[in-house]
Amino acid sequence: MKALGVPVPEVQFIEQPGHKPYLLAEFIEGKHWKDLSLAEQTEYKKELQKYFVAHSLLGNYDAIGAEFDNFLVQSGKVYHIDQGSSFEYRASGRKKDEDQFSKEVNELKFLRGMEDTSLHPVPIKNAVTIYREISEQEIINQITEIMK
Repeated sequence: MKALGVPVPEVQFIEQPGHKPYLLAEFIEGKHWKDLSLAEQTEYKKELQKYFVAHSLLGNYDAIGAEFDNFLVQSGKVYHIDQGSSFEYRASGRKKDEDQFSKEVNELKFLRGMEDTSLHPVPIKNAVTIYREISEQEIINQITEIMK
């Protein structure tokens, strides 16, 4: 995510002889969505929208979270703290179905509610709440920025 310009905590891959490898992530202390005022939510919704294409490219259905809890706001900046459903795996750790992560970036429509989401879990519905208003031109702008 960091390579795509998304503000994320610093992460380090740790390997020690005789132990399983693990990731060590920087602790970010910040405000959750539910702790923001309505005015702050409106402001930070625009910040979250700036990284829509990055999350879509990686198949991260759970970018927003079931409780709007996969990001934090600290000192006026939104940090994306959980990319657990990126690529081939769901946030639960189970493998996604083949059509859920493919060469086609269906998330560009799906996460904006342009397809029926009534049978999908809460995290996707929350993503639609944040991403619904993103225009085709904004998507083009984000792709252009990523390709720089």
